[in-house]
Amino acid sequence: MAAAPTVLAVIPHPDDEVYPFGGALALAARAGARVHVAALTRGDAGQDRATGLSGAALGARREAELAESCRRLGALPPRCLGWPDGGVEGVPGEVAARALDALLDDVAPDVVVTLGDDGAYGHADHVAATGLVAAAVRRRDAPPTLLQAAFPRDLWAPFRDALAKRARRRILAEPPPAVLGIAREAADVVVDIRAVADVKLAALAAHGTQLPSGDPRAFLMPGLIDAMLAEEWFTWAAGPRPPRGATSILAGLGA
Repeated sequence: MAAAPTVLAVIPHPDDEVYPFGGALALAARAGARVHVAALTRGDAGQDRATGLSGAALGARREAELAESCRRLGALPPRCLGWPDGGVEGVPGEVAARALDALLDDVAPDVVVTLGDDGAYGHADHVAATGLVAAAVRRRDAPPTLLQAAFPRDLWAPFRDALAKRARRRILAEPPPAVLGIAREAADVVVDIRAVADVKLAALAAHGTQLPSGDPRAFLMPGLIDAMLAEEWFTWAAGPRPPRGATSILAGLGA
């Protein structure tokens, strides 16, 4: 019997496993894949307005939320690398390379998923993480398939504009990505996630520190997550290319 395929989602912060590709991860788990999630940071910058938690206490809470989210998605217990939240681009290159090489050695994924070059909405940690993950995958002698999450053109523009006005610390990448999002026909993999939309919302609901109202549909900006409950898009970045018209992140693996 062939071994079950292995998927690794590498994310900058807890909650970044849900909105870009929570549905695809849940479907992969249902199909029998071993789904791993690794967060580069603990998401411990700032303060939770509801509880007042900050620093190490906030990081511990967000790690626990990530673990519950992964359980709801059907993923294995996650790991956190403990890099500085808000400082991914400042992690020394050799340190980052060793950590990511060790992660890939340990998990031996068939597919790696992460955010795209635009960092969804240009978050500096997101953009830096994408570059580091892509470099690590491409260093492999036999690289796994690397898929990067993509979103409809300008979906994130209103949130980015609002964030730029209210942020008290530098969050957005400088210079900003030239374009946010893509056209649907530019996606290499389009996953219909309607069958697991409720699972995606439940996983997002696990991140209570990020939901002041407690409503997962209000995540970041009301209405934003509703645009991510029917399909999840990916572009191919390295390793074996998915077949044309792929509708699963496992496409081409024989799963």
